[in-house]
Order: sequence, then structure tokens, then C-alpha cells
Amino acid sequence: MVWKKRHTLLILIAAIGCGPHPDRGAGIAAYRLEQWETAYANLLPFAENGDGAAQVAIGKIYLYGRGQTEDPIEAERWFRMAADQGYVPAYQQLGSMFEYVFDSPPNYVEAARWYLLGAENGDDDAQFSLGNLFEEGLGVPKDLEAAARWYRLAAEQGNLNAQYFLGSAYQYGDGVPKDDGEAAKWYREAANQGDDIAQASLGRLRYEQGNYFKAEKWTRAAAEQGHFDSQAGLGWLYIQGKGVPKSNVHAYAWLNVALVFADARVRLGGVNVIRKQYGSNRASVIRDVLAQQMTSEEIAEAQALSLEWFNQWYGD
Repeated sequence: MVWKKRHTLLILIAAIGCGPHPDRGAGIAAYRLEQWETAYANLLPFAENGDGAAQVAIGKIYLYGRGQTEDPIEAERWFRMAADQGYVPAYQQLGSMFEYVFDSPPNYVEAARWYLLGAENGDDDAQFSLGNLFEEGLGVPKDLEAAARWYRLAAEQGNLNAQYFLGSAYQYGDGVPKDDGEAAKWYREAANQGDDIAQASLGRLRYEQGNYFKAEKWTRAAAEQGHFDSQAGLGWLYIQGKGVPKSNVHAYAWLNVALVFADARVRLGGVNVIRKQYGSNRASVIRDVLAQQMTSEEIAEAQALSLEWFNQWYGD
């Protein structure tokens, strides 16, 4: 009896000393919740035992310095371990490292090799990335038809970037016959996923087609996400009274929002300065001309509106 009690006590002490066992599910959940230290602690043992998904997750933690010191070499090591056992998402990660992380200039040939492995195995991110290289002629011969082909494969899997690029290909006839109907279809797929650039492009396309109500719908959707051109474009719709009641107050307010938001984005590095200056100059000129046609009360109302909207979207 004494031996049994002592044996039980030793087991309990050992169990307490070992701490909690790694839990793959908890690690994946923590990773999605951006709880990096918990994710790392739970996923590392699985990565070390050959779990491809865990290896890619650990690689990303090192690549972006999430809870660990940023270390692209260590990230590559984990991605290669996953790739060596045929874990398809690792091919995209390695391709991205050769395109964006390693070397100066980037090694597009090596990036294309990894993207192709992923693309041929159905990875939509790799298909999109490979399409980009074909469109630009980076690491592969420039081939707009091949680009559109890879965009389509990714777009059909719901990749919103590929949907936008395929829409653009149809709008301008790049690698596919020019077809505004197909352009609108693919822009809409990406726009419905919340992509502001696709929303803006669909708004412009509908404007060019004379469908001003749909132009206003998609332009507003992009504008409310902070898309500068769409904010200024919505102001222009109010000036013209197309798709919306004509209103100098609302036009001035939207142009004001565009100018304030563009300045904020430039300070944060989110907008090309030259492009912003060109767009802002135009918006500023239009707003100032508009102000000459407005009373001081209307200008004050417009300024209050723009402040209200800006605080609503980007305030506390």
C-alpha cells in the first residue's frame, strides 16, 4: 500500500513538472487570433515532427517577427521543410520570399519556379502570383494570355486579387478579348468581397456605361473605405447630379474628405506622393471653384458633414 501511494505521488509530480501538452488546434486558433507566443509554443512541436501547416505557420512567425525575432533565414528553413514534403502552401511562401524578401534585385526566376509548383497543385495565391509575373514579364517571358489564364484559375477559387486583375484584363483586352460584361462580372466578384479597388473600378466602368445609379453605389462603397479617387469621384457625381441629387454641399464635403484622407495616407506611407499631389491638386481646384458658388452657410454645413463622416469612419 505504501509503495502504491509513493508511486502515485511520483506520477503526479512528474505530470505537474511537464506542464500542459502542446495542442495543435489551440495553436492554430491562437495563430488566427494573433496570439503569437501561444501559437508558437503549441505549434513548434508539431512543426518539428513534420506537420506542414505548423511548419508554414512557424515560418511566418519568424518571417514577420510575430512574437519571435524577425529571421527570414529561419523562416525559409521552415518553409523548405514543408515544401520538401509536398505541402502545397509552402511553395507560395518560398516564391514570395524570392520575389520580395531575398536578393536585390529580386530573384524572379526562382520565384516563378516555386509559384509554378504551387499553381500546378491548385494553390490560388500561387496562381495569382504567377499570373503577375507573366503579366510583367518577370522571371518568365511576358505573356498576357498566360497571365489571364492563371488569373482565371485563381479567380474561380475566389481569390479576390485575381478577380480584380481578371476584370481589368477584360476591360482593357489584355490577353483576353475586350469584354465589359466579363470585366464587370469579375470586378463585382472582388467588390462583393470588400475590395475597394475593384469597387472603384466597377464604379468607373458603370459611369462610362452611363449607369449612374450603379456607378454611385460602387463609388460610394469604395469611398467609404477611404479610396481617394472614389471620394473625389463621388463629389463629382454630386456636382453633376448623376446617380444622386445634385448638391454642392455634398460635393464639397466629399472633396474635403478626399483631401484630408489623402494627406493622412501620405503621412502613413499609404499613397504614392506624386500621384496624391496630382489628384489632390485637381480635387482642391474643383472644391475651390465650387466654394465660389456657395454661401458661407453652405460651406460651413459641408465642412461639418465631412468632419462627421471622417470621425464616423476613422475616429474612436
